[in-house]
Amino acid sequence: MPGRVSSRQEFAEFGRSPWKASSGPLRVVFVPSEDGIRGAYAISKRVGGAVVRNKIRRRLRSVLDESAKSIQPGKYLIRCGVETKGLSYDELRTHLLRALQRLESKSPSSYPRRGGSH
Repeated sequence: MPGRVSSRQEFAEFGRSPWKASSGPLRVVFVPSEDGIRGAYAISKRVGGAVVRNKIRRRLRSVLDESAKSIQPGKYLIRCGVETKGLSYDELRTHLLRALQRLESKSPSSYPRRGGSH
């Protein structure tokens, strides 16, 4: 299961990261790291109350966990737009997987690749 991003310093790294991708209401920011996969979630109160936001967070965490073997090690910030509120699990999953795939396709030479060095 992916770990969590919790320190202020780690969150600041997301602001400096050039690796960003989006799909639908989801925006994903990536910071390379050799510490495995760690996730952070930014879900505005405009999306809904705590129950709704926590449900979305659990669903996103589940998809990130499911994707752990196929994505690069690092920290992922997943930001949710207001439109996230009405999405089903399958729609959320589709958008997150698409955004992760777009991140993978933007891989510059400094992006850590699994199974090789670039």
